[in-house]
Amino acid sequence: MLHAQTRVGVLLILTFVVALIVLGARASIGFLLIDEILYFIGAETLFNTGSFAIANGREQFASDDLRLWLLVDGPLGLVSQYPVGAAVSAAPLIGLFGQKSLIVLNVLAGIGTLFSTHAVTRRLFCSTEVANLAVALLALCTFWAEYVVGHWPHSISVFLISLAVFLFVEALDRERLAWHPAFWSGVLVGLGMLFRL
Repeated sequence: MLHAQTRVGVLLILTFVVALIVLGARASIGFLLIDEILYFIGAETLFNTGSFAIANGREQFASDDLRLWLLVDGPLGLVSQYPVGAAVSAAPLIGLFGQKSLIVLNVLAGIGTLFSTHAVTRRLFCSTEVANLAVALLALCTFWAEYVVGHWPHSISVFLISLAVFLFVEALDRERLAWHPAFWSGVLVGLGMLFRL
């Protein structure tokens, strides 16, 4: 039988998960910032062409006015200034979710962040009560809710880094084979850099 504090933690996380899924489904498909447009353009271009190069007519019409100031010259043409992680992970979802494909990734990462935050806090403080409080503080007192229903990949970055911290703590606690979790912690930090630098 589950301990009462563990049940509260599971219920708390599930409540946030349901609220997050509802928010994600109802999130605007419009873009608020040019950054969101660039993240989506990168994913859509990869989905449509299999390339990161954004063909917007700049070469065809020889007009520098078609070069958005946040696009940079790549080896095959204009590319988004942002790392490629969002484009690579969202491109396969565009056929299913369209403009919400980046939001879907953020919702999934936001759910993962709740669990990884609970796990690392419980490990560090040996207290389910403190872990439950950490999840509540994360969801209610930070930018977590904005990150999970936005188009920019902050939520994915936060999830990967929180999971990396958990594995790092795991490595510190081990006397033997500590390199396994340390290695995967480093891999997750590297993956996080593919989304946000």
